[in-house]
Amino acid sequence: MDYRKISNKVKKIVNEFEDGQYFFDENEMLISKKGILSSRFWEYPVEFRHYISVFPNKYLDPILLTDKTLVKALISDYKKEIENPKTTETVLLRWLKTGNREVIIGSVLLNYTFGHHQAFLFEEFSLGTTFRPDFLLLGTSSDGFSMVFVELEAIYGRLKLGDGNFGEVIRKGLNQIEDWKKYLENHYSSFKVELEKHLKDGDTLPKELQYYNANRIHYVIIAGRRADFNEKLRDRKLSLEKDGIRLLHYDNLIDYTELFMNEKTNMY
Repeated sequence: MDYRKISNKVKKIVNEFEDGQYFFDENEMLISKKGILSSRFWEYPVEFRHYISVFPNKYLDPILLTDKTLVKALISDYKKEIENPKTTETVLLRWLKTGNREVIIGSVLLNYTFGHHQAFLFEEFSLGTTFRPDFLLLGTSSDGFSMVFVELEAIYGRLKLGDGNFGEVIRKGLNQIEDWKKYLENHYSSFKVELEKHLKDGDTLPKELQYYNANRIHYVIIAGRRADFNEKLRDRKLSLEKDGIRLLHYDNLIDYTELFMNEKTNMY
């Protein structure tokens, strides 16, 4: 379904919202100008929630996190995938792109101070004709939009060398991130054009996305399992964070998704 187009059934709600007859208070309650309290934002039709967002087809709907039966089933299935030694990062990427599994990758935002107002997930976002990161997450905070590029690397592979340096699995991810950084520094206008394809007709990008700002761009490599992260690797991991790069393992996504599911506030 293309959420950039709205059905007649939902148009009346959208028109009332866009005409300023309603506004959101600090608790995300819809209030009319007459002061009559309406229902909570997530009780409105799914079309409405997507349509009024900046990127309607990429919106991460927090309503999914309230279905604990669904999220627990997703976590269980995800565990089976990563515990299978035959599961490659390519196989897992395909798996994560189907169904409602976006909540698992969306949980990466738990590492950041943005994405708790609204969040968006792009799969295999094109950086020119050469680069295609596995996922791009955009999230908002009171400071506006920031972004996270996510790359999946091997679940089972050589993460570290005997001397404590990064092994080939992590080095591969770091090399890709260096390529993305150079692309964004030199070709941000092309990146912006690609983002604009996901807007509704007539909409423009938020101002903080219209210009290159390295401080708003973050990177994540996901590789290995929890047992792979010994003290030396954890120390090296911390050194990467100074460059805006976070190194996670696949078990982290289980932890984060469970935290998201049990969070009482509106995550994303």
